[in-house]
Amino acid sequence: MLAGLALSLVSGLPRIVISPDLIFLIFLPSLLYQAAWTMSYHQYQSSFPSRQPD
Repeated sequence: MLAGLALSLVSGLPRIVISPDLIFLIFLPSLLYQAAWTMSYHQYQSSFPSRQPD
């Protein structure tokens, strides 16, 4: 993180433009996978509203 901060302060480097779609393609699957493994079944079940019989 410090290296990224230092590089952002250096003038003369070309600006890198990254599409938001690319960020989602790279980071979102790994974040969802990690969240799925760490979430308990009871947390998962409580995230949905309870169904009332008609």
